Amino acid sequence: MPKRLNFSKEYKEALTKKEKITTIRMRPLAMPGERVSVYAGEEKVGDVIIERVMEKKVKHLSDLDAYRDGFRSVKQLKKALKKHYKDISDEDTVYIHFMRWVE
Repeated sequence: MPKRLNFSKEYKEALTKKEKITTIRMRPLAMPGERVSVYAGEEKVGDVIIERVMEKKVKHLSDLDAYRDGFRSVKQLKKALKKHYKDISDEDTVYIHFMRWVE
């Protein structure tokens, strides 16, 4: 059974449209090549293959990172990260999971 990757319901639209091609987390959740089931709230929206996982400090996140993650700017991305991870700082390392949607 594949691992489960959980998202808040607020990301359902971006996930359903497959616009979200990365997820940024505080720890690695899956290994490259692993198939993962994606959920928005309790609803399954699809499966992805984790293509790669990249470490990056929060202060080095860019607008491109934000766009891949479904945000319009790095400022918007950092605001969302702060909402999900209350104590996150610019010095923290995050893990960017690159996802390829599968049918």
